[in-house]
Amino acid sequence: MKNQHLVMLAVGLVLVAFAGGAFAGDPEARHGSAVERSWQAAPAPSDFAGSRLETLWIFDANFETETGDNAGWISYDVSGTLGQENYWHHDTIRIGGFAYLGDSTWWCGTYNDCWRQPRGYGNDWVQVLERSFPEVDANTDPGDPLTMEWDQRFALEHDYDYGYVDISDDGGSTWTTLYTANNPGFAGKPGTSQDWDSPAYGHVVLDLTTYSGGSMDLRFRFESDGAYSSQDQYNNGPPMNSCLDGAWQWDNLTLTGPGGTFFLDDAESGNMGWVHDDTEAAGQTGVTFWRGQFGIDFVTGRDFTCDDRDVGSWMYAAVDPFTSTMVDDQSSWLVSPPIDISGAPKLVGHWDMWVDMPEPSGDGFDLWLASNDNYTCVTDPAGFVDENPGWWYGGPFWGNWYDDWDAFAGNDWLAVMWTLEKKNEPSVPHMAGIFLNRQRVGVPSGDTGTTFQRDTWSSFNDWFKDNLADALTDSARIRVKDDDDIASLILLASNDEGMTWSSYSCHREDPLSEWWVTPPPSIEMIPGAEIRYYYECTDGLGNLAVYPSAAPNAWFEMTILPVDATTDNRGILLVDKHGRGEPGLRVRGV
Repeated sequence: MKNQHLVMLAVGLVLVAFAGGAFAGDPEARHGSAVERSWQAAPAPSDFAGSRLETLWIFDANFETETGDNAGWISYDVSGTLGQENYWHHDTIRIGGFAYLGDSTWWCGTYNDCWRQPRGYGNDWVQVLERSFPEVDANTDPGDPLTMEWDQRFALEHDYDYGYVDISDDGGSTWTTLYTANNPGFAGKPGTSQDWDSPAYGHVVLDLTTYSGGSMDLRFRFESDGAYSSQDQYNNGPPMNSCLDGAWQWDNLTLTGPGGTFFLDDAESGNMGWVHDDTEAAGQTGVTFWRGQFGIDFVTGRDFTCDDRDVGSWMYAAVDPFTSTMVDDQSSWLVSPPIDISGAPKLVGHWDMWVDMPEPSGDGFDLWLASNDNYTCVTDPAGFVDENPGWWYGGPFWGNWYDDWDAFAGNDWLAVMWTLEKKNEPSVPHMAGIFLNRQRVGVPSGDTGTTFQRDTWSSFNDWFKDNLADALTDSARIRVKDDDDIASLILLASNDEGMTWSSYSCHREDPLSEWWVTPPPSIEMIPGAEIRYYYECTDGLGNLAVYPSAAPNAWFEMTILPVDATTDNRGILLVDKHGRGEPGLRVRGV
């Protein structure tokens, strides 16, 4: 979670305030990515959807005993190199209509009924298919023309999941990448998958003349990051199908020298010497979540506050028992027992937790959920999906949070997983991470009307007038929910202290999404403007709701800096956005 410390510097006056961020919807911080993804701010308790009018708590773990809901919690150490099955294999998937593919192809993918897409590839994969080619030395001399060709299709998240063709001329000691496969598309978007008949990607020809007459090893290497795969994403439909039946599939690999083609793998002639061994686990830190007593078995390492929980309270922490802190290279998971949610039309989650992961520590944590009619699918961590993609950091503080889990209702079983790990290289010592003091799941009743949730990591920023062109392309995201559906959402903005207001129509991210995209209030965006704005929503029955609830007498605010000010008419210069270039949001009222 990202804590955003809001510092307001006024002419002749300095004010200091704190603003907690909310869940961002899209940013993700994942290792092994070609593009760095953003972390998310620590959500303040008020930023979560509440438990509605009344809540029947069907699961309540406080860890004071080891029975009932406190039983069956499982800890994992997933640090180091994880043991992983190699999924390169011959398969008959997706060969219909392409006679030249024959009866099978090589496919880096698998079948898993617990995933959101039951076949394709998962998160955090490293998959290698490797072979030595003595045929090159036997059929070519140095300098001879040498060509490699193959047919392929792939569905690999743009910017984050990649397929590589690597070559080595020293027996595998060093490798050079010859070719990279990745969905084409706009930066930061999952991109469009490519089928066998893709004009640009369906058939690849490489000149390997440099490697003629010598030793040659070849490998097809696939790597995915920690989110957006068949494991955790529904198919986004044609024409994109970004990870549908991915990751990578190839056939008809040939090597051709001066005497013609001397090697052919048509995927129907057996394994042909390719190596695709499973990866063995190695290098674990040994630190997992363990049940202990607060103040006795582990401590926060911070000064005592009135928010501290009672000494002796039982809770789960993932710390070194001798130092009460996280350790280098740690990656720890805590998974709840399966929770029977059959018949629940709506769900809410609640947890009480200590959070202490300053950004410089390089540590982050996350919440994952699994919901399925199949009991097994909520016991295997591979069946879990990121409740709201992105890692969180922040603290130190204790907090109680409520979160809307309606998206996971409708099945028979639910499980909760907390993950805690090093994400970046630390520049300060590790702290205690998270202590889970209580975990509840409830069924809410009643209708609270329209609820709003801003994505504060993708919201309107203050901008300097020199960057006005960029500001006019900015947008914000807001989640709007109502049991009666949402008919429309508009943004109202003013740069004359609310004397006049302009309206801007918002649109859903996709037809089924609760998230809406807000265009910039372009009419009001002029140098020196202090822009007030609020949202007005109409539900499916024609009822109106505004956000903030007291609007227009309360509003959000953004500024095109600098603000002209005098000692009589004092302006505000905002400096915040922990680690960001532009400031963020303020809420004002009269």
